[in-house]
Amino acid sequence: MLALTTHGLARQWPALALPAELLHWFNSLLFVILALPWLTRWLRFRPAAMQTMHHPVQANFYPTFSIALLVLAAQWLAFTSWTGVALTLWWLGVGLHFVFSFSVLFLMFSGEHVGLDHVTPANFIPAVGLVVMPLAGAPLLAHMDGALREWALTINVIGLGRAA
Repeated sequence: MLALTTHGLARQWPALALPAELLHWFNSLLFVILALPWLTRWLRFRPAAMQTMHHPVQANFYPTFSIALLVLAAQWLAFTSWTGVALTLWWLGVGLHFVFSFSVLFLMFSGEHVGLDHVTPANFIPAVGLVVMPLAGAPLLAHMDGALREWALTINVIGLGRAA
């Protein structure tokens, strides 16, 4: 989000254009670097990943991966002309966010393992992604047609409705 904010401020202060661009590319590279161990954990150490999914606090951090994809989608749309990359990141982020958000909620409410001492600000992380979804997705609607655009619009509305 810092890259997008700096990009917006660069309209008034042109000196921020280069730092904004550098932040965008740094964020993209950092995401790729951090995605490798994250994906490796799911592929090679699935029991450990699933154990974390059942933890009443740690599970709330899984949606941060999909939130990062949504933020990157907005960045790629703002900083480049490669709308295909932005659309791919957004759709992947939307899919993963629904999977992780509802999985986390289901696991939290389907067991007796969650106590009052597990209620932390981390519980708000899944809702954050639902807010980021339409913020990143609304500008992408102009790059979609037909039924795909209608699906994206519906998903944006669902994101806003579930976050409220």
